[in-house]
Amino acid sequence: MIFDFPGCCNLNKFRDSIEDYLDFCEERKEKPDKPFSGKFVVRISPAIHHQIFLKAVQSGKSLNRWITEILTNHISSNQPDPPEGGQAVK
Repeated sequence: MIFDFPGCCNLNKFRDSIEDYLDFCEERKEKPDKPFSGKFVVRISPAIHHQIFLKAVQSGKSLNRWITEILTNHISSNQPDPPEGGQAVK
């Protein structure tokens, strides 16, 4: 859910919108959406961690920037997802 109130924030409209949304979710017996923080933990082997670190360094990017670009390119390319169980980095 995104709130866009041009000009000065109208807190009453904001509160009403939140209440309407929560009522809507309750009627549908659904949990309200929560915003994503943009952070998540990935557990990988130290060897893979080292390999992707080296790839990032070789490309002149931070590890975070390199992984973000790889993931963004993958979801934008419509490539099939790896098979169940994941895919090893070579």
